[in-house]
Order: sequence, then structure tokens, then C-alpha cells
Amino acid sequence: MAASVVAPGLVQLGIPQLTAHFFVFYYAVLSAITPPVALASYAAAGISGSNPMETSVASFKIGIAAFIVPFMFFYNGALLMDGTWFEVTRAGLTAVVGVFFLSSGVQGGYVGARAAW
Repeated sequence: MAASVVAPGLVQLGIPQLTAHFFVFYYAVLSAITPPVALASYAAAGISGSNPMETSVASFKIGIAAFIVPFMFFYNGALLMDGTWFEVTRAGLTAVVGVFFLSSGVQGGYVGARAAW
């Protein structure tokens, strides 16, 4: 459903068709951890016996870096293996480093160091 509604608009904006469909698919999968839908978070809360809203907010906080990754596809097609091996490797490494630091910043620290929030 999401691909039939959103992807044609992205293609009309000049986004390659593969990138547009992968962008839509990625966000459709991420809806499982995004409040208020957060079906995966609510199921995990039911299993663990915790508060569903607190669990969904915690899962959103942990996965917030994942919301940036699809926009990387727009600017660098090498992340979808469209390019030479050097471009693909460089794009993959820079994406991993960027997501690591974004996640570290949201969580308040990295590699054992904790920020005083």
C-alpha cells in the first residue's frame, strides 16, 4: 500500500525507481518501532510486562539513527550497490561511521564513555 501511494511521487521528483521503492519499504518496516503504532514495541512490552509507551519511546530512541539512513540513499546511490567497488566501500564505511556517532550522541556516550545528561 505504501509503495503504491508514495513511490510514484518520489519517482516524479526525479528519484530513481529502485531508490524510491527501497525508501518506502524501509520506512514501512520502521513503523514497527515508531509510536503510536509501534506494534513490535507493544508486543515486546506485553512479553516483558513493562509499560507499553515507555517501551515504544525507548525503542524509538535506540532506533533514531535508522531514520536518517534512507535519506543517504537519495544522495549516494552507492549505498544500494550502484557504483564501483571503491564507491560502494567508501559509502558503506562513511554511513557506518555516521550512524555510529549519531546513535552514540542520542544514547549519551560511546565506547564505554557516558555523557553527563
